[in-house]
Amino acid sequence: MARGRDVLKEKERLRKEQLQFMEYQKQVTKDEECFDKHTDRLYAEIARRKEAKERERMRKARERATEEAKQVVEHHRKRFAEKAAAQKAATHEQKEIAEVIKRDHEQYVEQRIFGSF
Repeated sequence: MARGRDVLKEKERLRKEQLQFMEYQKQVTKDEECFDKHTDRLYAEIARRKEAKERERMRKARERATEEAKQVVEHHRKRFAEKAAAQKAATHEQKEIAEVIKRDHEQYVEQRIFGSF
């Protein structure tokens, strides 16, 4: 009988050990799932931060491009205004020269006409 009891005790010990191992496996699985969730959250946060940095970089690049475009437009506007002013001044000067030549010619013609009599 003692041997039967020993066998029963051994079976009970093995059953408890098997239950402990099954609990251990459950806990390991649970821990792995928790680890995977945590890792996924970390990677998601890293991705969000990376996207936020990229959006900020793009925003700054757009701002720089806009500012450069404004400067180019302002530069061209000034150059156009300078050229227009220079052209207007040159045209005005040419008109004045033409008027002086016309007056000189009229005086010359008058002198020739009235000077020959």
